[in-house]
This record gives sequence, C-alpha cells and structure tokens, in this order.
Amino acid sequence: MPRCAVRPLPWVTLPQRLPHWRLWASNSRSVGELVSPAPLPLLAAAAGQIALGLVRRNAWYCALGGVGFAAAVAMALPSELGHLRGSVAFHGAVIALLIVGAAFKNQAGVILSIAAQA
Repeated sequence: MPRCAVRPLPWVTLPQRLPHWRLWASNSRSVGELVSPAPLPLLAAAAGQIALGLVRRNAWYCALGGVGFAAAVAMALPSELGHLRGSVAFHGAVIALLIVGAAFKNQAGVILSIAAQA
C-alpha cells in the first residue's frame, strides 16, 4: 500500500488559496483601467494569517498578519493624509513585530523582537 494512502492529506496552505480570492476591483478589466487597491481584502487576508498563526501557534504567520494589518491601515488613510502612509505602515509593522515577539517565547519570538528593535 502506498504511504500517502495511510497518512491524511495536509491542509491546503494559504498561498494555494490566494489565487482564488478576488483582490482587485470588479470594474478593472485591463492594466490601463486599474483602480487604487482596497484595504478591506488585505485586512481580510491579514486576519486570516493571524488566525492561522494563533491556531497553529506559529509566530511567523502572526507576524505576517500583523504586517498585513499595518499595511491595510496605511492604505485606509484618506488622501489628505497620503503623505503619512509610509510612516504609518512602517511604525505599524514595527509595533506588530514587537507584539508578536513579546507574545511568543520561542526562537521565532526572540528573532522578531530583535528585528523590530534594530
């Protein structure tokens, strides 16, 4: 009997699911008609990464979700505050890495907190 018939199949990973998500505007049909990206799909993907990281107790998934959340918050800023988007995204990502580094007391948590402090 083949070995794969005995073991259960692993979960489908998030990168395999991403091509099926609709992350672009429904009214953009070609490259010339692209509209600005919407923060809500990015926020949903970040929430999924955080949930996946908490379920699997994996600091890297939580860190990726936190950085995605920071990027979604920066994208949600109004156009009057557009000059602050880079700063908000950077500081949000640093705060997310510090929080994840403090929450996980393993090697990944230590690496993330050291990377955020550097």
